[in-house]
Amino acid sequence: MRYPIHERFAFAVTDPGNAQIEPIPPGLLPYTPVSAGGGGRIFIFDESLAPSLASAFLQDDLAAGDWNVALGLRLDSYHGRDYVKNQLQPRLGAAYTVPASKTLFRASYDRLMITPENENLAFSTFQAVWNLVAPAGTTVPRLLPELQDSYLVGVEQQVGGHVRVSFEYWWKDSTNSADNDQFFNTGLLFPTAAAKGRFHGTDLRLDITPVHDWSGYLSAGTVRTIFYSPTIGGLTSADPLINGPAGTPYLIDHDEKLCLQWGARYAREGFFGQVTGRYDSGLEAGDPTTVAGNPDYAFGIPYVRSENDSLVGLNYRIEPRTIWNLNAGQEFKLAEQRSLLVDAALLNVFDTKGLYNFLSTFGGTHVIPPRTLAVHVKYRF
Repeated sequence: MRYPIHERFAFAVTDPGNAQIEPIPPGLLPYTPVSAGGGGRIFIFDESLAPSLASAFLQDDLAAGDWNVALGLRLDSYHGRDYVKNQLQPRLGAAYTVPASKTLFRASYDRLMITPENENLAFSTFQAVWNLVAPAGTTVPRLLPELQDSYLVGVEQQVGGHVRVSFEYWWKDSTNSADNDQFFNTGLLFPTAAAKGRFHGTDLRLDITPVHDWSGYLSAGTVRTIFYSPTIGGLTSADPLINGPAGTPYLIDHDEKLCLQWGARYAREGFFGQVTGRYDSGLEAGDPTTVAGNPDYAFGIPYVRSENDSLVGLNYRIEPRTIWNLNAGQEFKLAEQRSLLVDAALLNVFDTKGLYNFLSTFGGTHVIPPRTLAVHVKYRF
């Protein structure tokens, strides 16, 4: 696969107070229109790049008695800007069933090579962009593919004929940990990479298959996501003030102490109705004190709390929230292969206000949608 890329990008600093780069590099002195006397400059980027990826893999599934084993081996060769990265990636998964107790044990290991995002890849790896914020005379680092070792162990238990419980613990170690840098509050994203990442979490799930037309589920999860400086790529990631000196740990906005999801569903003779809910203890967030009085972001300050994190010290998180949704519908059989489905969904039933994330290093700010009524009509023929 080959990915021809041509990018054109231009910007200027019009408000030094919101530049988020201090001190402002000489090449980005505040810009003012010519009619106002002129000053500063517009940074213009126009560049092409054509990364490529060649892959080969083989896989097989083996079964012997109560054992099932999945084996795989993949070779990737990635050609980036001025480098070639080859990586052999083994995959192994094993599951063992205890028939007498209906218990399933499973474990897996994967090595993955994740290539950088193509969107704005030329920009994020260009020397002139790096020069804007990096120490003078330093060469732009290579934005290498992420290398990730992933592990999982789990157990699943069938209880009676309608209940299944499963539990998993997973962890991942990575280098060149990939992410994206959002350009202020725009939709522009630049690929980035942290020196390394450490991730781990748990997942617990309870499933109830239909009993007298009723079914349901409950799931709980925790996740810890840690990046370590330095971070390269993007526009401002080269600034050593962004996430501290080399080796400094910082949390990214996937980090959450507890997430719960649940649902109950009734279905009979073409009719269905269900209620679902979700509780979030709060994702990692940016420092709200930096946007006091800012018309774009100040609205979010009441939905962020401070805390003392055992790893990074003073930290900020989104306030906890619970969202409920209702959904109901009816399917009408019109002929052998024709039917009409009408359903309605009331989302965020109690019009709960809150945030998904706030001033995230790479994810920006997103709000919870208000109460919404959606009606769907689907005709099959």
